[in-house]
Amino acid sequence: ATLLPGELDLTRLECNNLGGKGPMTDVEDGIRFRDVTKDVEGEAVDMLITATGEYTPTDASQSGLVQQNGASGAAPVMAINLALGTSVDLLVRFVKAGTNDVRVVPEFLFSVLDEEMVLATQYEGIRELFTISGFDAVYLAKDTRLQFRTTVNGTEFTSSEDADVQDPEDALLLSAEQRDHSATFHFKDTDSFRFSVDFSEVSSASDKDHQDGRNVFIGSAGNAPAYALALPSSFIEKAGSDDAWNPAEVWLF
Repeated sequence: ATLLPGELDLTRLECNNLGGKGPMTDVEDGIRFRDVTKDVEGEAVDMLITATGEYTPTDASQSGLVQQNGASGAAPVMAINLALGTSVDLLVRFVKAGTNDVRVVPEFLFSVLDEEMVLATQYEGIRELFTISGFDAVYLAKDTRLQFRTTVNGTEFTSSEDADVQDPEDALLLSAEQRDHSATFHFKDTDSFRFSVDFSEVSSASDKDHQDGRNVFIGSAGNAPAYALALPSSFIEKAGSDDAWNPAEVWLF
């Protein structure tokens, strides 16, 4: 299939063993996608995701490519299971195919999908937070429901409303609601970046309603520039520097 500019090809999941927790066994520690794009010299590179600290899934079997009608979508979505009340720090590297030798990629799009705040009871719920650094710009839908603030570790995003959005199956076929709860990051001349996911803001009542933990969804929405608006990282850093949550839709005009 022909990829859109900046789109990563996530169709080949070669290793799925983040933190050594499975679901694959007897393979390297981490998540490896094979031949996702080309480096600055035109050579094939893999994308390798590893946990830099403790990673605690509730059900590692839920981690993997989301299946659509028995087969992965044209633009696959990867689910990563995480136990409620925990967080995980992740390092994403682009490496020479079949090795751990880091390579610079001239341009790519990385999406965090299905960012939501689930209201489990009238008063208690689950807040999903993710923090990311090193990006050049972020694409957000015009009616985005995400808000952001700047932290010492990067830019932190979360949902600004209670919602339980349908899980995405194809990064190129997101519904309007899914787009409003997603962010696609544009990177330039990058060999690695970090992002973290935090489900620590959760009530005991919510925990009972989500015994299997929660899934983080990532992908590469190559069509995001066609439907979303770009906010440069320099603008995001300035707008979010007061440590208060900033509704992203306020800045999209």
